[in-house]
Amino acid sequence: MNIVKLGGLPAPQFAAQLEKVKVAMKQMEGCVDATELLQTTNVTHHFEEGVYGRELLLPKGTIVVSRVHKTGSINVISKGVVEIVDTNGWREVRAPATFTSPKGTHRIVIALEETVWTGVHHSTETDEQGLFVSLTSETYEDFLDYLEYGEDRCGQQPL
Repeated sequence: MNIVKLGGLPAPQFAAQLEKVKVAMKQMEGCVDATELLQTTNVTHHFEEGVYGRELLLPKGTIVVSRVHKTGSINVISKGVVEIVDTNGWREVRAPATFTSPKGTHRIVIALEETVWTGVHHSTETDEQGLFVSLTSETYEDFLDYLEYGEDRCGQQPL
């Protein structure tokens, strides 16, 4: 599957194709999903009065499929180069770079060089697992449930 061709697809189709990518990735070395990545030592958490920063160290060659973001965030690439494929298309981002992501963001990231990526979120949560659940949904369907019914399938309420 050519990952770049997924760029620009409408969110429901993009999400469906990402599920296929996740299955294929399990067979590939250097590929991790966001759940696996956040359980490694490559993550540094920063907390300050309602603001949370998640700093990720992505080794060169790492491919990550993100979870669906429930809220908007600010992203800072302070080192390295990544390719990003999402519903907006494909783009290469080189450090230093800062950009925003709206709620509902779901993407594939390919680290072309060792990269440091920090996502900055509004949150008063300080528990790492609580942050994971409050800021992201596992699937696009969970995200839609979160928007429509006020909670996702994990029972998480909107922020």
